[in-house]
Amino acid sequence: MKTPLNYQVTKGDCGTTSLINALVYLFEREEIPIEVVVYLSSVTPDKVWGEHALRGGTSAAAMRFLASWLSMYAEQTGFPLSCQYREGSEISGDIGGAVLQCIRDGGVAVTGCCLGADHYVLVTGYDEESDCVRVFDPYYDGWPLGELDVEVVGVKPVDNEPFSCNRLVERWILDAPAGTPYSLEAKTGRDAVLFWRDEQSLPQNSSQNSSQ
Repeated sequence: MKTPLNYQVTKGDCGTTSLINALVYLFEREEIPIEVVVYLSSVTPDKVWGEHALRGGTSAAAMRFLASWLSMYAEQTGFPLSCQYREGSEISGDIGGAVLQCIRDGGVAVTGCCLGADHYVLVTGYDEESDCVRVFDPYYDGWPLGELDVEVVGVKPVDNEPFSCNRLVERWILDAPAGTPYSLEAKTGRDAVLFWRDEQSLPQNSSQNSSQ
């Protein structure tokens, strides 16, 4: 049975929640190993905010490590998951870029983005007709987003698809300047973890870009 995607329960666990949501989206509830959920939750968040440990959210280093750990777990246990970490110029709104290619190959992507501060969301789909990406933002908020001091443009709320998305984001937004809500240009740079069920074919260059 499929379950709805989850919302974060604190201000710092967007990365944790989005990683788990990638598994929730790709797998039935009965297929997801509880030890994977427990491990993801124990390793993230890992960033310090001021005097407060962990409140700064999840670092790119933790995302890189978890992509490697998930790949190793899948290889050792037979869990049908393929996982890669990508960063820098590969993470863009280009149709042929890593994120949209992953989506078009049947996968999902946990991507860093800007939402007032650095933030992680799950990208689950792309609609060619509207040129919009389907995003599940784990930060539950009213619309328009109540805590932002900038206008949210090119983004529409979706309130009737709890298993797949809660935002439609025009594709040009992904490459908008830093500070634009849902731009992939986070303060710490661009990064993403890409997920596929192993029934899906990986891109031809996956072997040279896989997390080590």
